Order: sequence, then structure tokens, then C-alpha cells
Amino acid sequence: YDLYTPIEDPVFSPGQVIPVYCTLDNFFFEKQKNGKMPLSLKVKIELSTAGNNPTAIELDETSWDINREYNNFVNDVYIAFTFIMPKHLLPGTYSLKVAVTNTDSKGETKKDEKSAVFQVR
Repeated sequence: YDLYTPIEDPVFSPGQVIPVYCTLDNFFFEKQKNGKMPLSLKVKIELSTAGNNPTAIELDETSWDINREYNNFVNDVYIAFTFIMPKHLLPGTYSLKVAVTNTDSKGETKKDEKSAVFQVR
């Protein structure tokens, strides 16, 4: 957890593989009758041009579900995935937004999102 090396100069090339890491805080975590603690997350990513009038960039895969089950309480959870920079991107400034929604067994949700701005050369 939290063991990663931040990319100091976020300049990428079209087609480049980028590791993405997010630490999650304040999520629903309930112990069930069977003693297990399930965690249900929905992850959504959005890529857009950066600036005053952002334009969405179409991606092949933009969302997925993560379902985990824990035996013991944990203080933090992380998600990590690989993002492949679309090959058709023109040079410029872009933003990648990662939104995570957590739903408990009663259907209540919490959502958090973070964005990272980077350059494509």
C-alpha cells in the first residue's frame, strides 16, 4: 500500500502503457453474519483534453467492477490498473479522471474522483 513511484514529468507518447494507482479512503466496509467483509467498487475512467473547454476522448473500456472480500478490517484499499494511451492522440495537454463509487449492502453509495493532467508528445 502506498508503495509506488510517482511519475515526475508526466509526458507520454500515444500507445504508451501507463500504470495507474489510487488509494481509497472513507469507503463502506461492513462485517456480514458470516464474518466476511465484502467491498463493492465501480471504477470509471474518463480521458479528455485539458483546459476551459474539455473534449472527451473515446476509450475502448471505461468502467469495471471490483468485488473483494476481506476476513479482517483494513484501513485503506487501493486499486491499480494499466492504462494504454490511445494511439490516435495528438500532441497536447490531457486529463485522466478516475471515479470510484462504493456501494454498501443497503444500496447507499459514496463516490470519489481524482484527475491527473499530463502531456502527450
